[in-house]
Amino acid sequence: MPRSLLTHAVATLNVTSQLATVAGPILFWWFYEKLGISIAFGISTGISLLSVALPLLIRASGKPEAVSRQSTWTALKEGTLFVMRHPLLPGIYLLDFGVTIVSFYRQLFPIFARQLYQLGAEGTGFLNSANAIGSIIGTLAVFYAARFSRKGVLVLAATLVYAVFLIAFGLNRSFPLGLVIVGVLGMTDSMTVTMRQAIVQLTTPDQLLGRAASIRTFAAMSANNVGQVEVGMLSAIIGAGQTMLIGGVLSVLFVLIVWRLLPGIRQYRYETQ
Repeated sequence: MPRSLLTHAVATLNVTSQLATVAGPILFWWFYEKLGISIAFGISTGISLLSVALPLLIRASGKPEAVSRQSTWTALKEGTLFVMRHPLLPGIYLLDFGVTIVSFYRQLFPIFARQLYQLGAEGTGFLNSANAIGSIIGTLAVFYAARFSRKGVLVLAATLVYAVFLIAFGLNRSFPLGLVIVGVLGMTDSMTVTMRQAIVQLTTPDQLLGRAASIRTFAAMSANNVGQVEVGMLSAIIGAGQTMLIGGVLSVLFVLIVWRLLPGIRQYRYETQ
């Protein structure tokens, strides 16, 4: 992709995935109700096989222009040193890791629905839907923010708003208002994810892009799993509301620390041609 269109490309990829996350369960439920479990799984298998075959239609090589032959160890070392010396990527990865660990909430909607709103499966379903809709809106908003040159400031600002609404999530006990708050959380989270992915793409040479993206994925997945355990255990001890309140306060402090001590992020600009 031309670098001027990378932000749009990442946003398109993310919103496609989010739409599938919303539509997939609905379609499977409809097939299950109308046709039975065996046929529903059969249709899912057919769609999956089609998705496996579709990449074979890609005609672009995907290879970087400059390819060097080196051992796996040398390649890993080169990629790690590149990330460590990069003026932006350590702060971007650290921001994602630190905030996610204290605020990971999506997998724990059943707990929040029960503890915060005294609801069961229906509350969980509504919370998931509100979060997914917010995520789609946030990713689409990135299309309009693509020409905003101060992309680092956009990441920090969206993360700060996310942290503030975590505090609101912990304090609120009204279910309708909770759906709005969860929607905003999904929106700001998807904006930061999309912009972080775009910044990695925009600031990394082609021959190192795979390794830089792999480190970003490793950090994000590690934070998701550690955060799920941390938030789940803390919710069992002090309650879901207090957990989100503490997570929001810590996230605000973390964003402000990164904003102040890692100036490379807030100073980063990329002018779309």
